[in-house]
Amino acid sequence: SALRSLQVLRALRFVKPVSRLRYKPQFRPLWITLGGVSEVARIMGYNIFIMSVVVVSHATVASSTVGKAAKDEESEDMRFVYDKFGGVGASTYTMLQIMFLDGGFHIMRVTVRAFPVSLPFFLVYLYVGITTAMN
Repeated sequence: SALRSLQVLRALRFVKPVSRLRYKPQFRPLWITLGGVSEVARIMGYNIFIMSVVVVSHATVASSTVGKAAKDEESEDMRFVYDKFGGVGASTYTMLQIMFLDGGFHIMRVTVRAFPVSLPFFLVYLYVGITTAMN
């Protein structure tokens, strides 16, 4: 514990000389770049949070409606739908595939064939998800 606090103090002694470099004209482009990187990291953090909320909320709805309805069916399409939307984890992975268009149209085509009322759900999700991912 005492050794660890000494290591922290050793690391902190470099902060003051580095902060002095901020006022040197030859390091101005570096500080401008670091300021831009930190601003972009903050915005990306917000975007990742919003994408997570969108994906998990849609995955929860999909697994509780489409996944439950396909659970006891025997057709090939229903088994496929249950494999993709049977639980929240599987549904989250499937919704990420749809958001990033990684085989998403095949998943949506089979699901809409089995559950035609799911088409508006997927269209809204595509609009919100892709818009969120592109921002």
